Amino acid sequence: MDLKNNIKVIDSFQKVINSLYMLIQVLRVIGIAFLAIQAMKLMLSKAD
Repeated sequence: MDLKNNIKVIDSFQKVINSLYMLIQVLRVIGIAFLAIQAMKLMLSKAD
């Protein structure tokens, strides 16, 4: 019984880690997109 509970805890912990990893990946993509937009704005403002 104790082993089954440990496996459940480890499984839920792994799910939490995976969801955090997905959140970090999404934030990285948003950050990269933001930097790209800022760079484009900067280049366009320099062109004027």
